[in-house]
Amino acid sequence: SMGVDQAIVDNNRVFYNKNTQSIKFVLADETESIQIFSVSGQLLQTVYPSDLHFEVSTNQIAPQMVIVQMIQNNNIISKKIMII
Repeated sequence: SMGVDQAIVDNNRVFYNKNTQSIKFVLADETESIQIFSVSGQLLQTVYPSDLHFEVSTNQIAPQMVIVQMIQNNNIISKKIMII
């Protein structure tokens, strides 16, 4: 039988800050890891956050749409972010 996935309440705020050329994270909970992928699936960066509020520099990443994948409480939360 098919299991029903519980909806993940996502209270994390993740957005691109053009002024600082970084992705800003305001996390709702402790996060094991954050991975930034290109839309083609290439891993661009991995971060192991020790804080809930921080920024990750994107100056090594070309302007593009990226997928930010966070592992939080054994759940994977994905967000699309446009780097410009």
